[in-house]
Amino acid sequence: MAARLIGFAILGIVLFIALLAAVYLISKSRQPNGGRREKDISVRPSLWWADSRAINEGHATEFSIIRVDQRTQEVLERRILSRIANSLPDYQARLDAEQDKAYEIARTANVGLYRR
Repeated sequence: MAARLIGFAILGIVLFIALLAAVYLISKSRQPNGGRREKDISVRPSLWWADSRAINEGHATEFSIIRVDQRTQEVLERRILSRIANSLPDYQARLDAEQDKAYEIARTANVGLYRR
């Protein structure tokens, strides 16, 4: 009698765990994009920032976005977006346009960072 009760208890626990697993898998499959969301997979909390710097001994400007560690302010990653020559006749207009584009890309990159 006791062995039968222990057997039914174990069987009940196994069935309960199987039910929980099935409910989890069904709910995960119904999320948009198959349950995959954009996440910051890095261990260190970070943010994206727009950056520009002079290259080629000051004859050109490089535009990029950088990922900066929030604790140490260390640059973890740099993604170069574009480069323009400083000698162009419309340099100021291109500079403003490229900086605006880099800022927009960095802002967009930060949107999905902390979505869980």
